Order: sequence, then structure tokens, then C-alpha cells
Amino acid sequence: MSFTIPTTIILLMIAFSNQKLQDSLWPLKSGLDGSLSKTAIYFCIWVNIEVFLNIGKYYLCRKMYGMSQKDYRLIIGRRDRWTKEHIGKLEEKYGMYNLK
Repeated sequence: MSFTIPTTIILLMIAFSNQKLQDSLWPLKSGLDGSLSKTAIYFCIWVNIEVFLNIGKYYLCRKMYGMSQKDYRLIIGRRDRWTKEHIGKLEEKYGMYNLK
């Protein structure tokens, strides 16, 4: 969701822009010269890095610290929904240093 809104805004701005801008952003060149292909490569790299980092986070939390699935879902979820009780229980269970 964090990239969906900005990407949609950018695509809408391009769709309603003038032809000169569209031609400079959307060159019809083969190979890796076009801006669309470079953007696609960037997003592919970004997705792979995100997947790698999330697998690492899962391994660290679940396997190294022995975190339950319920606590792991809380950790990776929205932190604005945490209550003081949640934080206290997690710190008591896993230690404050491990949660940071």
C-alpha cells in the first residue's frame, strides 16, 4: 500500500500530461534504454530486497527469539495499534533489547 498511492498519482499525472512529456518518459526504444524498463527493473530489485528482508525478519523473530506467531503478527503489524499492555507483555516476554 505504501507504494500504490504514489505510483497511482504518478501514473495519473503522466496520463493527463502533454504529449512532449509523455514522449520523453515513454520512449519506444528496445532494450534497457526506456524509462519504463528502468522503472520495472528498479521495482523488481526493490521487491526482491523486501522479500529477503522479511524472510530474515521472520527467521530472526520466530526461530532465533522463539516468538509465537501471534506475537510475530503483532510485531510486523501497525505499531500505532499497540497498547501499553501489549508493549509491556512483549518486553517482559522477549526483553526490550530484542524488540528494538
